[in-house]
Amino acid sequence: MTDWRNKSYITYKLQDILFILVCGNLCGLRDPEEILDYVDEHWDVLSRHVEFAQPPCLTTLTTIIGNLNPNQLELCLHGIFRNVYPKLAEEYAQLSVDGKTICGENSVHIVMALNVEDGVCAGQMVVDEKTNEIPAVQELLGTIDIKNRVISMDAMHCQAETIKKIIERKGHYVVQVKKNQKGLYEDIEGLFKLGSVPMGRTLEKGHGRIEKRICRVLPNFSGEYFKYWHGLKTVFAIERKVWEKDVERIETSYYLSSCAADERLLRYARDHWKIESFHWIMDTICGEDGAFLRNKNAQVCMSIIRKFAISMMKKYIEHTNPKKNAISANMRRCAFNAQNLEKVLAFFDFV
Repeated sequence: MTDWRNKSYITYKLQDILFILVCGNLCGLRDPEEILDYVDEHWDVLSRHVEFAQPPCLTTLTTIIGNLNPNQLELCLHGIFRNVYPKLAEEYAQLSVDGKTICGENSVHIVMALNVEDGVCAGQMVVDEKTNEIPAVQELLGTIDIKNRVISMDAMHCQAETIKKIIERKGHYVVQVKKNQKGLYEDIEGLFKLGSVPMGRTLEKGHGRIEKRICRVLPNFSGEYFKYWHGLKTVFAIERKVWEKDVERIETSYYLSSCAADERLLRYARDHWKIESFHWIMDTICGEDGAFLRNKNAQVCMSIIRKFAISMMKKYIEHTNPKKNAISANMRRCAFNAQNLEKVLAFFDFV
């Protein structure tokens, strides 16, 4: 990463600053102030892995975070992760795209693409205040590798221009259709009433509920009607039947896809919600909305580091099988005992 500071006045190396920021986020800490409190309390352990004699002050840390280049930071952390876990080469691996607002004094809206199979952020883009997610997602899709990947998106991104971009870059898509496009939704709903072909089903039991999902596809549809949807091969529906506390709930969702009709469609639709789970971790466990940062660039950079830390912790849990496998529990263990933090860092060759 480029260090913009005058070399004559550098006391704290950039790599050491990034190290303590990653450490703080692995402990589930929200902002620079909490991170520095942790560093002060565990300096006897952390000082073994950095080159400065004492922790930086809050002003130094926030100034550096606020001046980091988000694009370089993302590439740097992504490269570190991929050195340990190379990118999956599987064709039709899924990228889930969705947006999230970091609330607070300097709110910022960010769209991200998540590698569903290994839970790693493939890229993110800040949404301009004067626009919405749609152009930001189109720009994001132009900056990441989507060749032979399946891009899953919610109904906001059921846009002909977005679909065209995916096909032009040799990707595939699964996009939901909702009533925000009333005409398209009602036409698809009407076509399914005329007949459909079952394509697979799943049954899940747990947490006091039973959920059955049935996937159906249109056996044929008018190419002329759907001519604006580039690469469209399949129009499918997923019917969800949920039984909870003796109450039955039924709902049906409709999708457009450039993928062939097979049972993987069920998985793509289901796994899209892993990005919602990732956002929930950022908010509930890592307290992203409660992070106090005056600088918007600092918000973006901390969000990148936070995503990286979550992915690290997920992989650590997956491969070491600790006594408790919850992310929150393992982040607490790192916060309570810096030696637990060292184990996670050693797993990724950080120390």
